[in-house]
Amino acid sequence: MARRRAKITYGRAWVTFVVAALSGVAVVLLHWAEPRFLTPIEQYNYDILIQQRGEVPVIDDRLVLLGLDNGDTDFFNGLRDLYFSDNQDDRDELAEMFGGRTLPAELMARDSSTQTELLRLVHGRFMEVCAEMGVAAVVWDVAFDSPRSPDIDAIFMNGLRGVPSFLAVEGRVVQEKGDASASGRSGRAVEVRALVERYRVGSPTDVADLWPVPYFRVGELRPHAPIMASATGGGHVAYTLESDGVMRRTPVLTNANNRLFPSLPFAAALRALDPQGSGATAERIQRDGRSIVIPLEEGERRIPLDEEGRMLINFFPDWFERAEVRSYYKVWEDVAAWPEDFAATYRGKVLVIGETASYTNDLVTTPLDYDLPGVMALTSAMNTIVTGAFISPTPRWVVSGLTVLIGLVLGGVFLVRSLWLSVVVTAAVGVSLVVASPALFWSSNAIFFPVALPLITTLIAATAATLAALSRAYRWATRLSTVLSRLVSPALLEELYKHGITRRSLAPVRAEITVLFVDIAGFTSLSEVVEPEELSEFLTVWYEEAMAVLVENHGTLDKFLGDGVLAYFGAPEPLEDKVAWAARAAIGLQERFDAISDRLSKSRKTLRIRAGLCTGYATVGYLGGDRFAAYTILGRAVNMAARLEQNCVPGQVTIEKKTWAHLEGRFVMEPLEPIVAKGIDRPIEAWRLVREMTPDERLGETADSDSASV
Repeated sequence: MARRRAKITYGRAWVTFVVAALSGVAVVLLHWAEPRFLTPIEQYNYDILIQQRGEVPVIDDRLVLLGLDNGDTDFFNGLRDLYFSDNQDDRDELAEMFGGRTLPAELMARDSSTQTELLRLVHGRFMEVCAEMGVAAVVWDVAFDSPRSPDIDAIFMNGLRGVPSFLAVEGRVVQEKGDASASGRSGRAVEVRALVERYRVGSPTDVADLWPVPYFRVGELRPHAPIMASATGGGHVAYTLESDGVMRRTPVLTNANNRLFPSLPFAAALRALDPQGSGATAERIQRDGRSIVIPLEEGERRIPLDEEGRMLINFFPDWFERAEVRSYYKVWEDVAAWPEDFAATYRGKVLVIGETASYTNDLVTTPLDYDLPGVMALTSAMNTIVTGAFISPTPRWVVSGLTVLIGLVLGGVFLVRSLWLSVVVTAAVGVSLVVASPALFWSSNAIFFPVALPLITTLIAATAATLAALSRAYRWATRLSTVLSRLVSPALLEELYKHGITRRSLAPVRAEITVLFVDIAGFTSLSEVVEPEELSEFLTVWYEEAMAVLVENHGTLDKFLGDGVLAYFGAPEPLEDKVAWAARAAIGLQERFDAISDRLSKSRKTLRIRAGLCTGYATVGYLGGDRFAAYTILGRAVNMAARLEQNCVPGQVTIEKKTWAHLEGRFVMEPLEPIVAKGIDRPIEAWRLVREMTPDERLGETADSDSASV
């Protein structure tokens, strides 16, 4: 039996192990089959880490952000005021600001239709001034998607050729499979081939070798081709938003007509890292696993990418406090008027220009708790590359492998079947995962480790172990309850369920109870002539019937004494009218015994029981030691009930005076001769309990009592 029980227990433990171990595999397979299964959790995890980190990335002083802000109206009005001023000095100042050019009157008209033409001229003059100041590069996050007047465009394009410049290439970005992944700003299609041929990174045969994953494919491009041809390079700026509309990553390279095309942050960052370099070319890029390596004089710069070739952007939450966003229009006025005075300020800098006005629709939702203008998001990506403050995504196979390993480890721990060990190990795994994610993210290496997969596996494994433990506990409690219900009275069992088995909860107390002692007359001599099997069967039936009568009358079984029964009423819980309930139980036991006595041979039909009832105080409670204990009764009332039963006629219930006083007027009782019992110092006044009165008899008894009183 012990060996069989061990096998059953061992088998159930293996079931727990299999559930825990397979939970990791199941979660991994589900995540690989349906990535959106845990994507919202991972996105929330990343956003919290970005917002709550203690140290934030350094903002490289080589990057200067110039915002096309709300000062445009005042700026253009100021230019027009100078142009239409009666003061010749004002007009000369304006001409000097535009490099000695005389501006046409129609361009300075206060008409919004000419403002775009004027702004293009302003940009052209700004590029000329940047060349004079020795600016390292100018990055334009501005749409130059259509030509203006030939003269103005010529000025602007000459300015682009005079200083390293990178233009934003915008368009619709889709994946290799054709599923839309993000949308850029609309614009008419331009000739893609010329752009890619001039500013490509890699050749068609190098694309697969450089990075063996599906790249983003550009569906349509802008700016205007002649303007693009005048710039040093271009970069794609289509925002790759995730499923919740938040920009957390940006592609470093995109695939346009099977040629790798750099993103604007990547192209600009290369120029910032190497001002004398030639931009993003195939010779400057190497592939090493899931990273892009840029060789520099001070050492290589490694850009970690995810499975889709995207870089995590290291946003800094206090953008407006730490990064000085300067007004493009204010800077233009200063440098156009006095370029030599500002040469030291901007020499060797990379100027990033884009929309920052409050009314712009070029806003990007970021992991921060506020949106950013698109140029700020792109500058954050540039800053990530320039400063080397990368966030390395954990490869999916590492997360998956760790998830499966956690399932196996927890399953192995559950095999030990130690509750404390299971709790400690499971808690340690869960806490380690929760602590490891921010620790890795906020470390100097900045690794993003998504904890959703392993945490869910831990929860599933822990739940499986908990359910298994609860199942075992339930089965054990059910078996124990079944056994106790056969060994302990229902009243006492209820008390144990409420207060537990402790010395304090079941400590002996003094209580008034009614004790019932029952015995089968002549049972000892009967056992000499009846077969043990027949006798055992009879006693089993008798015990069942006796227990049923006690339960019906709210009695507590103390113990079976061979063929006898010792019970009491009024403990462990107080019982109202306990004496009457005890009397009914005694009468009921006689009736039940008479009904089953024919279970023995017909020659034993004269077998009867004797019963004694006594009401008094007794000690009731837990008696014994740590190894063995019993809930029982001690006292004079117990001895008195035993003596009444011993001196009772078979088939009769004998009671003493106190019990008689409680039952008078409700039960039929007959006086008996006083009983002289062993161990009792004086004779016991006794009565025979016959039966309970009918309602009519009680009324008659009450009437007789009233008459006697009168």
